[in-house]
Amino acid sequence: MRVPSSIKIGGLTYKVIKNFKFSKKDGSNYKIFIGDANHKNLEIRLSTNGISREKVEETFLHEVLHCVDDIYNNNSLSERSINSLSCGLYQVLKDNNLLK
Repeated sequence: MRVPSSIKIGGLTYKVIKNFKFSKKDGSNYKIFIGDANHKNLEIRLSTNGISREKVEETFLHEVLHCVDDIYNNNSLSERSINSLSCGLYQVLKDNNLLK
């Protein structure tokens, strides 16, 4: 999968920032952060350095689902639900050779 530099979701254009370095101000578990979505700044931030391609791709889908949930669903999905959906969607795309 090609992780783009920007993506349109619900009429909004999110900038995708790769090689993002998370810090303590980004969250208490910043050392394990791989990605997050900032809805106020319309950014998806991904830590890609030293992270496998597959994990970056799945994390990108995870953050896209957070954006979809924010725009269309008023953030009603739990983190557990988003995680299950992103892992399941990634598996379907990968198992069916839909990732390029």
